[in-house]
Amino acid sequence: SMGLPRQEYWSGLPFPSPEDLPNPRIKPTSSALTGRFITTESPGKPFIKVDLKFFYFLFILLLYVSTTNAVNLTDGLDGLASGLLIICFIGTTVLGILKEKYDIVLFSITVIGSLLSFLLFNFNPAKIFMGNAGSLMFGSILATIFVLLEEEMMLLIIGIVFVIETLSVIIQVIYYKITKGKRIFLMAPLHHHYEKKGNQEWTIDLIFWFFGFISLIFLLIVVLL
Repeated sequence: SMGLPRQEYWSGLPFPSPEDLPNPRIKPTSSALTGRFITTESPGKPFIKVDLKFFYFLFILLLYVSTTNAVNLTDGLDGLASGLLIICFIGTTVLGILKEKYDIVLFSITVIGSLLSFLLFNFNPAKIFMGNAGSLMFGSILATIFVLLEEEMMLLIIGIVFVIETLSVIIQVIYYKITKGKRIFLMAPLHHHYEKKGNQEWTIDLIFWFFGFISLIFLLIVVLL
C-alpha cells in the first residue's frame, strides 16, 4: 500500500507536513451549540466578555433580525441608509486592521466602494433606490462581519443611528396603542418626523451622517484606549 513520504521529505518543502496540519477529528469547543463568548475588546484587554453558552444561537438570531430590520427602516430618505452603511463599514475596516483579519478588511473596502458608487445615484434626488432587497442584504452583511470579528456588541455603538431609528418606531407603535391614537412623533421612523417638520431630505441626511461619524469616532476611542 502507498503511504505518506517520510518526514525528511516534507522538511524541505515550503508547506507544512501532514503531521503539522490540524486534526480534522478535533472539533472546536466554541460554537453556537457549545457556547460562545461575546466580546468587545481593545488590543489590550476585553471591554465586555459574556459567556452566553446555549443562548448564543438566540443572540445571533436577534442580532440578524434587528440589524436587517434597522437598516430597512432607515432606508426611507434618499441616500440616508447608504451613507450610514459606508460609515459602519469604515468601522469594520478599522477593526479588521486592528485584529489583523485582512480578508474582512478587503471585503469591507469593496463594500464601501460599491456603496459610494451607489450613493452617487441614490443621493437626493435619487435616480435608483436600495429597496428591501438592498437594505436587508447590507444589514445581514453588517451583522455577519461583526460576528466574524467577534465584536458583536460594537455594532450597538457604530450603528447607534440605526438603533435610534428602530426605537422611534417601537415607541411610536406602543404609545399609539396605549393612548388609543395619540402619537409622540409626527411620523415614524425618526427621519420622517423631521421631514414632516419641513426639513429637506439632504439636511436630514447630513445631520444623521454627522451622528454616524460621531459614533464611529466613539467606537475608535473605545477600541484604542
